Amino acid sequence: MTRARWRRSIGVMGTIAALGAVVLVPAQAQEPTRLPVVSGIEVRGGGPTFWDMRNDGSACETSDRGFTPVSDGAFGPDYAMSDAFDDGLMVSVNGDDIPDLDGTLAIKGDDVLVRGRKVSGVRISRTERALSSSPTLRSLISFDNRSTSKKQLTVQWDSDLGSDSSEAVRATSDGDTTYELTDRWVVSSDDATTPGDPVLGFILFGKNARQAPKTIVNDLGSGCFTVEYRFKVPAHSMRHLLFFTQMTGTNSKGIAKAMAFDSPSKGLFSGLSTKVKNAVLNWNV
Repeated sequence: MTRARWRRSIGVMGTIAALGAVVLVPAQAQEPTRLPVVSGIEVRGGGPTFWDMRNDGSACETSDRGFTPVSDGAFGPDYAMSDAFDDGLMVSVNGDDIPDLDGTLAIKGDDVLVRGRKVSGVRISRTERALSSSPTLRSLISFDNRSTSKKQLTVQWDSDLGSDSSEAVRATSDGDTTYELTDRWVVSSDDATTPGDPVLGFILFGKNARQAPKTIVNDLGSGCFTVEYRFKVPAHSMRHLLFFTQMTGTNSKGIAKAMAFDSPSKGLFSGLSTKVKNAVLNWNV
């Protein structure tokens, strides 16, 4: 569904351009720059892609008080294709939506740092990076258990799609057009030949990963895409989920870009410390 909010976000290009410039330059800042999370704050990536962030989103399972890194989303020069999402890539943990707690985004180098909330004794935070060399948003979801006991978490990765149920699966990692829990990635669009909205690629886990989704909550074709992970975080430990999401202009390009994750380049994981990589559950980095 095309929404006026995206048009309004274009109207504040001064703020948007300033944020985009910070996000895409090489990491330099020692202290993060903070900006308020408002509708229309935008991060630019390769493609070009445009990821607009807000703090009062609602997807298919999450309410209107969660953080979304892509409220609408657009691809191509002059926003040639927009309305990729109607709030996407939202997180809930044990049934609680995860907002940005202090209402500000911290911009540090190439990363947007999102301070989440504590659920079941575990502090949740996010780090978003729009890759400059790829039409890809990288989302690192972190779970910090500082308690003395192991914690069981149920995590939903939840998106409401702009295609409004007109989407269909164009390809999956196992070579067919049916998304299954064993598929590491899936590509969808609203038309088999000439998509009107950006073509979406959801890369959910890598080869030989310890964790994959356990449940399909909302399948593609419903206007939503929601998968659920379940895992434990040991006492005094951190664990992470790492997601990649892509927007492209054609089905063929979307499939080609997603297939690259069958043998991902090291650059896709740049900026992640060895400690973080070792604690990522859904990738064997």
